[in-house]
Amino acid sequence: MTSSIFPFAFVFAAHPPLAAKPDFKGVPASLERDLCTLVGAQNITHAATAPGGISAAAAFHLAFDNGAALFVKGSHPGDQSHGAANLRGECAAYQSLPLLRDIAPPYVGMVFADNGDDNGWWLGAWQAIKVIAAPPDPAAAFALLDRVQLTDVTADGAVPLATAHPYLAQFFNATYKWQRLADDPKRAEKFAACFADTFTAAAWLRQNLPTLLKLQSRAATQSYRLGLMHGDLRCDNFLYGALGTDAPRWWLIDWANAAEGPLLFDRVMLAASLHAAGALEVRDAARDAQGDHPLADYHCMLASQAGYFADQLYRDVPAAMPALRDLQKAMFWALAALLTEAQITAPLPDFHSI
Repeated sequence: MTSSIFPFAFVFAAHPPLAAKPDFKGVPASLERDLCTLVGAQNITHAATAPGGISAAAAFHLAFDNGAALFVKGSHPGDQSHGAANLRGECAAYQSLPLLRDIAPPYVGMVFADNGDDNGWWLGAWQAIKVIAAPPDPAAAFALLDRVQLTDVTADGAVPLATAHPYLAQFFNATYKWQRLADDPKRAEKFAACFADTFTAAAWLRQNLPTLLKLQSRAATQSYRLGLMHGDLRCDNFLYGALGTDAPRWWLIDWANAAEGPLLFDRVMLAASLHAAGALEVRDAARDAQGDHPLADYHCMLASQAGYFADQLYRDVPAAMPALRDLQKAMFWALAALLTEAQITAPLPDFHSI
């Protein structure tokens, strides 16, 4: 693997829907009325499924008879069980974080069907942005991230702690990740089988696991600099476009994992994503990932994130999320390149298919 080749740029490029998303015709009539009420309209005049995304969550573009336009997303009866909880958490973040009123599309409200069963319909609504296709912009992305990381969330409890978050907590403990590959030879074999040179990949894992496990263990107790985290800061969560007649600009979307935690988490994930998309060479990605944080903190965070994706990429592809493993391979590929750039590990061989 060489850091000047970007085999995963396609994962972050514009593409048609990758998962089976519901049609708006399946939305209960009561929710249609509630959505009209949110914007003071009588009727929805146009509804279309929004393209993109790796999950089966609902996503729609809606136009109303009073000229309003919304982007609506959320969970539905065919979605994953945690979809409703994710949406509620995201909507709560929009309600409690003033910052999001400026750097994210304006939040309008949330509606749900019947008695609020988590297996039913839950939809959040935002003012629609007129999206303009644009390649990832590292300078703009990190400028938005810098604004996020200046936000004070320590006093008011506006968002949960990352260490207590259902998804994020696993990045800040000494278990799973690299430890799972060390403890289970079958998992280690499946990991190595993802690569064109299985023998070299298996040898790489054996050689580097002691160092990676040590860093993962330290990551659980490291005294990171804390603040507001986005929690899923891939470059495809940045949109370029215009709100109404305003000039186009960059927006940061998808705040379902908003939390208080290590600021390095978002920096490392964003830099890796930009490298995987072909927008940053590995040396520049390493510089931006660390920022002004201590090198020891950076190494711990890098090892922890790489371990998470290493323990995901070999698994079966979920039927409802056919692009998930490609995304996870992309992130691991970039994080492995950063590990090599940091002189923590030697380069890995290429994947079987990229």
